[in-house]
Amino acid sequence: MTKTKDLPVNVEIINREDIENASQVTAGEVLLNTLTNMTSKENTPIQAAQNGFFKGSSGDASSDPILVLIDGRKAGTGVLSFFPSEAIERIEVLKGPASAVYGSNAMGGVINIITKKGSGLNAASYSAELGSFNYRKFGATTSGTINNFISYFMSGSYYSQGDHTTIQYGKAYSSAKDMLNLMGSLIVDISENQNLKIGYNISDLDYQSPRVRGDKYPEQDLSRLTYDKLLIGVDFDYDLTLIKDRLDLRVLGFYNRYEYLFDAKRRDDLADNFYDSNKNTYWKDYIYETTGAETSVFYSLPLGIVKNDVVAGYSFEKFESDTAKYVYSSEYSVWDKPGNIRYNHSPYVQDTVNIMDDITLVLGARYDYYDMKFKKPENFKYMSATDQAKYKSGKETYKHLTPRVGVSYSPMDILKVRAHYGEGIVVPSASRLLGFESPSATYQGNPGLDPETSRSYETGFNISLPMVDFVLDYKYVNYKNKFVKIKINSSPKVYKYINSDNDYNYQCLDGGVVLRLGKYLRSMGIPVAAKLSSNFIYNLKYEDSEGVKIQDINQYEIKNNLNVNFMNFSFNVSYQHAGEAVGDSETGEKRDPYNYIDANMKVYFLDNYEFFAAVYNLTEVEEFVLEDPMMERHYKVGLKASF
Repeated sequence: MTKTKDLPVNVEIINREDIENASQVTAGEVLLNTLTNMTSKENTPIQAAQNGFFKGSSGDASSDPILVLIDGRKAGTGVLSFFPSEAIERIEVLKGPASAVYGSNAMGGVINIITKKGSGLNAASYSAELGSFNYRKFGATTSGTINNFISYFMSGSYYSQGDHTTIQYGKAYSSAKDMLNLMGSLIVDISENQNLKIGYNISDLDYQSPRVRGDKYPEQDLSRLTYDKLLIGVDFDYDLTLIKDRLDLRVLGFYNRYEYLFDAKRRDDLADNFYDSNKNTYWKDYIYETTGAETSVFYSLPLGIVKNDVVAGYSFEKFESDTAKYVYSSEYSVWDKPGNIRYNHSPYVQDTVNIMDDITLVLGARYDYYDMKFKKPENFKYMSATDQAKYKSGKETYKHLTPRVGVSYSPMDILKVRAHYGEGIVVPSASRLLGFESPSATYQGNPGLDPETSRSYETGFNISLPMVDFVLDYKYVNYKNKFVKIKINSSPKVYKYINSDNDYNYQCLDGGVVLRLGKYLRSMGIPVAAKLSSNFIYNLKYEDSEGVKIQDINQYEIKNNLNVNFMNFSFNVSYQHAGEAVGDSETGEKRDPYNYIDANMKVYFLDNYEFFAAVYNLTEVEEFVLEDPMMERHYKVGLKASF
């Protein structure tokens, strides 16, 4: 089968060693520590930005231009802020359009989280962490094999943190959060040529979104919302080798449920009575469910100096969204979103031709048929006649053929030159087609919205030496029919999404370097292993055809990670430098450059134990990241035992 290193696009791999060195809680925080064009708020889900496209944090994943996978299957939106780092084996980031293989949502790239699997002898680990702002985390993992043909892995963790403090505005009242994670997998080797994997993940995240009022966070702010997000995922993966090294069959199925509940006061204050209007509360529960199945065939045909790898498949996906429950008090505004059922049928094919192990040519295409049916939310009966009139039944269909072509050439073992062309598509969500209510504004529907599309061109090269790896890419993306928000009325606020008449253009130089210094240091008699990795990006152009810049993208970013190991001691420091960014496209407000440093150290003792201590925001950056002040310098310590 086609290996990652043979693809004509840059695939960045964050391995287990990098994840452990980062000492972060979630997958999103690991990516934030390593990957350029990543942003986040302090207390809300991580945002991923690739090739000028942002992945949002709403539950309606149909409008996200970056696809997140768990072991190759689609994951619920916001999984980056849920998935625990201790359960990850590696993360693969495909920096470029992949709609020809994955369909809608892969316009800007793909983030694939590969989970740990059980193998070898039975093992277990236990960990406990404490830190600033009443931070605490407890976790456990277990893995192993049963009867030599069943392997398993399970992990569980819980962490919580109290209200944190910012440098500029003091204590951020109601910024506390807590999260529970459970995940695991079971792999059964049915025979020598077939196996079945069953996996699950359950995450529950509770947090609030505090707001600055003037020069501080008020202790009492009734406009604050409490969010409770629940993510449940189940999948199975059946692999059958029909002809060794020649013909394989894969069948994949999955189910994701994403619940998004919020209310106007902390749940502790509400007790069990969400329906008590005398307490001036409302409760809203959005439910997003995705059920999917995919069958693919891999065929490898060697013909002398030419090797031909073909993958062909068919995927089916059903996405359903609804508003489950609703309570309203006139003191508060509420979010109102329409429900929908979207069916996606997609055949696809990709051919990878390798000639003399030096030249690789990739040709692929995917045809997507989307059938979207709208439905009234379950809270429809609670709405006024005026609001009920906004929701109309109906349907929309979209059809799209997405191609890709790429080539790579390796004139010598240490050098690979690449070029790639790809297209992407994102279909509009039901909310944008029918309209919805937010706490601060009304959004009119636009049934005439067309899908967003993109064309991406990329060229670059990789250099691999015993001590150094270097990669550099130039990317150009042309973005058409972008969904943009326009103002219809100022008081009350009314907006509407339309397809922009302007093209959006994005150009960048994206690269990285890894220095493995251990061998060199040992040759000088220094018994130290060290690795320095640096990812960098310079955004040459990120604006529409009228020169309006895309907001929240820094002009440039550099992310460095240095890891040093000496005997039973490990030290890691992460340094990030980001250039100026546009904070608001309408006003032209800019965000200043900043330098951000994290550091941690680990000590291994008594064969089975590990102690670690970490400090975050060492430079005490106070700049806004997506409109939220940064948390002040804070600390963690922890102990881990492995058996």
